[in-house]
Amino acid sequence: SCLIVFSILIIYNCSGENSLHNKSLNFPQIHFSTNATDGFFLVALIHKPNGYTLYYQTDSQSGKKGRNVLCSFSKDLIHWNLPIEMKLDIGNATLLYANIVIDQSEKSIPNIAKQTNLIAFLVVQNKKEQSKFIVNRSYDNGKTWQLDTTNISFPIAIMNNYQPGLAWDKFHSKWIMTLANNDAVEFYSSPNLINWQKESILAKSAKQELDTWTRTTFFPINAQDWVLLIDQQLENNTDGSVIQYFTGTFDGHEFKNQSTKQHWLDYGKDNMCSVVSCELQAKDRPVIIGVKSNSCYVNTGNLQVWKESATLPYSIALETVYNEKMISIQPIESINSLTDKAIEINNIKLDGIFNIDQKLKFDGTPIKMTIQFETTEMTRLNFPPTFGFYLTNDKNEKLIIGYNTFKRWYYIDRSSFALAKENPQFGGIQYMPCYHTESKMKMTVILDNNSVELLTENGKLFMTENFLPKQKLKHLSLFAENGYIHVQKICIQHLKSITAK
Repeated sequence: SCLIVFSILIIYNCSGENSLHNKSLNFPQIHFSTNATDGFFLVALIHKPNGYTLYYQTDSQSGKKGRNVLCSFSKDLIHWNLPIEMKLDIGNATLLYANIVIDQSEKSIPNIAKQTNLIAFLVVQNKKEQSKFIVNRSYDNGKTWQLDTTNISFPIAIMNNYQPGLAWDKFHSKWIMTLANNDAVEFYSSPNLINWQKESILAKSAKQELDTWTRTTFFPINAQDWVLLIDQQLENNTDGSVIQYFTGTFDGHEFKNQSTKQHWLDYGKDNMCSVVSCELQAKDRPVIIGVKSNSCYVNTGNLQVWKESATLPYSIALETVYNEKMISIQPIESINSLTDKAIEINNIKLDGIFNIDQKLKFDGTPIKMTIQFETTEMTRLNFPPTFGFYLTNDKNEKLIIGYNTFKRWYYIDRSSFALAKENPQFGGIQYMPCYHTESKMKMTVILDNNSVELLTENGKLFMTENFLPKQKLKHLSLFAENGYIHVQKICIQHLKSITAK
């Protein structure tokens, strides 16, 4: 027996537009692209004492080959300024990829608030389509950039598809670069981002030989443990992109993988291109943000035009489950500043359908909701094999989020949407495994008008799904199929809207 708690954060886009951009909460106040084929990705999240800067790339809007780099600033990771395009100095070259880091040579400055120097580590291509690394430096917190003319010494030829991950190894006082290179992740080190040497590799397992590793993110999560995120394309192109992660130790030369099982950052279909901020105090957790999309959407069907959005920022920690270290993520605390007075209903015998909007005047405004199910009688013959909640509209479209008692998995079903019927890769049912290490099971859902982010097992399991309804989902109901279950408590808090700056 166990207690299942559904903590549901429902955030609606009140504009009614078919846009994945969350205007209601204004996170982030950045339009990544105008449609699914434009090409965009996050490249860096920088933290300083005065706030955060998020950097990302989009395809050039001028018709020229290459990409632009833009950035947006936030003090709390919720309210974001309008994006500003960075004016990098790359001469006549074409920019392929950028990574922005803090100049670690500034660590000798006593007042950390004075640290404004940044470095842009770039992959560029000349007119002969030859690729190389170059460095830009900024001495005014990214307002202006200057080309460092020093030639970068790197032990192998640079490919145009390289997307180098950079991490400052404060334990060994050097930069670590990770590169997804064909059948392995390669590790390189440098004291200055100029002179590089190869350190080691992490090879693919037999299960992953046909998957394509595209990008890596490597960072320390505490004094002992490091995490390696790998963006990858699955063997079947229609399955699209996923992010796998490994946990282990790093001695400055070799990453010793301690993950004995495959772990996915997200079991849904819509989380890619995550960035992590680690320039924090020792007591603080790293922060991660991803993009709600999938590479396979551009390969099939006549997809509607949308504007991409980012996931909610999450803090990251490690937890041990059955002797396996796993990532645990939680929504950042600043989201709590948006909550209002709570409305509650207690002690419901759920047998069939319970319409929440009829009981609590559910009006589609942003809300935070917690649902607590009593599951001490899961072996009872008339305990429901599936239960959860769903949202509907007047076009007979339905988003279902539930739990399967017998198969012990969570699921999100978005197959009833019109877009999913036209584009099968955008629909279907996604599943996520369930395991118990304590008497409670928590489910947290962040749901806006066009996407849902589901967290369970104290943040160790995560699913993100996009959906594009013809009409806003405005009816919310609980359900229990073929049995009954007691709902101990429903708590709803309205969330204040955020206006653009």
